[in-house]
Amino acid sequence: MLLARYEEVITLAVEKNEPATITNHLFEIARLTNAANHSLRVKDKDPRIAESRMVRDLKMNDIEMARMYLMILSFLFLFFPSCFCGV
Repeated sequence: MLLARYEEVITLAVEKNEPATITNHLFEIARLTNAANHSLRVKDKDPRIAESRMVRDLKMNDIEMARMYLMILSFLFLFFPSCFCGV
């Protein structure tokens, strides 16, 4: 599972000094999440169900994206401080 490999990906990025490894991993997670969203559509369902799922998913996506950005920034700051020269 991709999410379970996150720590391994971070370690690899640090060892190889390649922060793009983290970005590539996150893009793959996003791609699979998008594919899952398309396959789990609520088309032709009761509009109330579709709306409630959409609102729930949007809230969860916002929370998950914020969490991922914070994790990425914290790891980049710790392991690649030169990326933050102007900060």
